[in-house]
Amino acid sequence: MRVFWGIIFLGLGFCAYGVHQPAMAGPKNVLDESRWHNRLVVTCSKRDLFKSNTFASDYMDTIDPDGFMDRDIMLLQILKKPRTGILAIILTPEPRLQLIRDPELTTMIAEKVECNGRENSIALIGKDGGLKKIWPHKAPSNQTLFEVIDAMPMRQMELRDRLKYAD
Repeated sequence: MRVFWGIIFLGLGFCAYGVHQPAMAGPKNVLDESRWHNRLVVTCSKRDLFKSNTFASDYMDTIDPDGFMDRDIMLLQILKKPRTGILAIILTPEPRLQLIRDPELTTMIAEKVECNGRENSIALIGKDGGLKKIWPHKAPSNQTLFEVIDAMPMRQMELRDRLKYAD
């Protein structure tokens, strides 16, 4: 798994420093587009994403991709240097990366999840766009994160619907 994420971050390095993507056009942004479709797990790191052994990259090494996909989780990493971008990792059988360079959106999400750049944290935003939980200083285990999500009313409804249509 560590090699997989190493390749992802290597590719990201080329994207982040070699390709300029304009800000997303119009009023839509990753929060608007993910509402009612994805839960967001946002990582905030004290250190730069592209340096080795960052909080975010260490967290990425521990995730359960199948569990994340089952719960419709999209990962967002607020880039520290420069703090003018967000890396969105959409977990699918072949993960997709999207680098969003929009200072206003980055600031809005950083404020929503209380990402001040002085401490490591993980935040969970629900499908309704509301902030559900922040884990300061330490990343939650997959089990802890999944327990929080699985207790949410919308997730309970998803599980009931899955059982209903499986029969």
